[in-house]
Amino acid sequence: MAAIKAKPVEASARKWAERAGAASGEYADQAIAAATHWQERAGAAGKNYKDAVTQGNVESRFTQGVQRAGSGKYAKGIRDKGSSRYAAGVDASQAEFSAGVGPYLSGLNGFDPGTRGLRGSPGNYDISKKVGEHLKSIRLQRQGAGR
Repeated sequence: MAAIKAKPVEASARKWAERAGAASGEYADQAIAAATHWQERAGAAGKNYKDAVTQGNVESRFTQGVQRAGSGKYAKGIRDKGSSRYAAGVDASQAEFSAGVGPYLSGLNGFDPGTRGLRGSPGNYDISKKVGEHLKSIRLQRQGAGR
């Protein structure tokens, strides 16, 4: 049997980048079309997710993956991809941000956590606690409503 002769990695990487980069329209069309399928399948995968994140070795596998990638890969991803996509992602997410934070800001309007004391007063911690409890009640109400 003849030995396998693979293409040089540089040529394969260059070809992949050219072809994959040109497929962004096709990717978007197919990904959008698969949204319902994704929701059904991902929604049914709760047990698999729980099993995966509670496996005995998940922590060490995660840590090893982080160490293998290193801070250089993280920084390179931000420099080469993240920074140029950030503004467009923020702009595209403005309505979603408003929908997510709006109920909490509305819930804080008119909420009276009590009178603030002098700087460093122990009673000031109670104010923080009351605000936290109020925000938690909003979150729990939203979760109960399926949001």
